[in-house]
Amino acid sequence: MRARTSILLLIALSGTACAMPTEHWAILPPDQAKDALHQCSRSTPEQVDGSWEIPPSVAAQLEQDLHKLAELKSHQCCSTGGSVSDPNAFLRQYVGVTIRGKKYVYINAIPVEISIHSKDRGAWRRKPAIVCDGGSSFWGALYDPETREFSELAFNGIA
Repeated sequence: MRARTSILLLIALSGTACAMPTEHWAILPPDQAKDALHQCSRSTPEQVDGSWEIPPSVAAQLEQDLHKLAELKSHQCCSTGGSVSDPNAFLRQYVGVTIRGKKYVYINAIPVEISIHSKDRGAWRRKPAIVCDGGSSFWGALYDPETREFSELAFNGIA
């Protein structure tokens, strides 16, 4: 009886673990903003004059608004007119930046596969991913937590 109860408990717990959603985003600390904006082959926001700590509530709000990103078209080099049809297909790093004193969240996005094939699968949660080229597999954008709008979508260049 005891062994049967233990097996049932293990089955129940394993089902719960599998049902838990995987997080595809991370908040980077403010001291990582400069590195996150130093991308190799894509434009990043200009006139950044500082950084700030993103509270979890702002990240949660951004996640609720993420579907709006699919409507945004890039007006910058390398993929002019391009868009991100499914932002949830990417790992997203969020870092707080200020531009002329106004708070924004910079989104640095990389394909999920990067984490799967990396020796340190959690590295993307701690430090900015900087990748040269890669085209539409790598992108960045700004999010305004006041207006809840996205802007400045840019894709990496293509080698």
